[in-house]
Amino acid sequence: MRLLSIIAEYNPFHNGHKHHLLESLEKSHATHSMAIMSGSFLQRGEPALVDKWIRARIAVKNGLDLVAELPFVYSCQSAEIFAYGAISTLHSLNVVEAVSFGCEDPNLNKIFQVAKLLVEEPQEYKEVLKEQLKSGISYPKGRQYAVEAYLQGSGDILSNPNNILAIEYMKWLYSLKSSIKPIAIQRVHAGYHHEKSVNNYAGATYIRNQIQKTNSVKNIENLLPKETTEQLSIYEKTMIYNFLNHYYTLIVGDLLKTSKEDIKDIFDVKEGLENRILKASIGSSTIDELLDQIISKRYTKTRIKRILMNQLVNHKEEYVYKVFKNSNYVPYLRVLAFNDKGKEILREIREKSSIPIITNLSKDIKSLNEIQKYAIKKDVLSTNYYYLMTNPSKLNEDYRRKPEII
Repeated sequence: MRLLSIIAEYNPFHNGHKHHLLESLEKSHATHSMAIMSGSFLQRGEPALVDKWIRARIAVKNGLDLVAELPFVYSCQSAEIFAYGAISTLHSLNVVEAVSFGCEDPNLNKIFQVAKLLVEEPQEYKEVLKEQLKSGISYPKGRQYAVEAYLQGSGDILSNPNNILAIEYMKWLYSLKSSIKPIAIQRVHAGYHHEKSVNNYAGATYIRNQIQKTNSVKNIENLLPKETTEQLSIYEKTMIYNFLNHYYTLIVGDLLKTSKEDIKDIFDVKEGLENRILKASIGSSTIDELLDQIISKRYTKTRIKRILMNQLVNHKEEYVYKVFKNSNYVPYLRVLAFNDKGKEILREIREKSSIPIITNLSKDIKSLNEIQKYAIKKDVLSTNYYYLMTNPSKLNEDYRRKPEII
């Protein structure tokens, strides 16, 4: 078995994702494929359009053999933590031969140079970064400037979101001394934030914006594989797509009953940010107003959205280091969907890895350690919040739902 892995959100699975999968299979000569996919809330601090089981089903119908969930404690965090969660999980499986990622610049040597710099952090680089952060700019901007100062001509690679994730993947492959081979696939036609479609391709942001306007995929079927269109067309007959604006009342209500000291303990809340958050919760009437009153040069809108999600599930700073910077922590593999080849992948993992495989949460949670239980309970809580806005009848679905066999 030659196993290809992909790290994804598939929100939704579009033509660009299909191209990436097919190119990755060809370049890797893989016989089997799997994806580690974000669950209910995503890396930019927003809910997924549809739930994780539907997205996993769509991914398998589009050619993946197995889809597992990237836990909330990784998926709704910075690129560094997001990448660590995915790569450390894949590394722990002991069966993955290659990991493929899409990026704007497919030059692996250039990506690796930047990744190595960020791991080793030579003194000259750290001094430039420190000076930039003193000026009050955000960490991503300061890091980009410091990389350019140290590796001239390389700083621009950090200006695109997929390049940033690619660098973080390479960084963790290097840090973990992983034998997994990286494969970079260049994005085609439309970039991540591109505001129009090109030759039946469009970025996920554009596609979501079009869906939000009509609560339908009817006008953008050319941008999606038919398997995606079929599943989403069934979904939208009885359900609405999920967006962050659905959560304004829930977020503000939670903030109003939370003390300043408790907000201060939430991961990534620093430098008196708790004061700005509480002030904005009183003086806003929409999610956009709330975010606009909190953001600053140092705190981007995406970072604030992630903080608000961490606040909602009470994900505290102290636990981040237990699941992110604890070298003894072993992740788990929560399986969402698979096909016959996926069964073969799971069989191989059970033979070659000690990582817990979760297919029946009610039963499998009993064998997890304290930190693993903490992480998976955040998955459950975040999914409950997800359904609270779209389908309350599915609260605690994590305990009832078993992987879908396609």
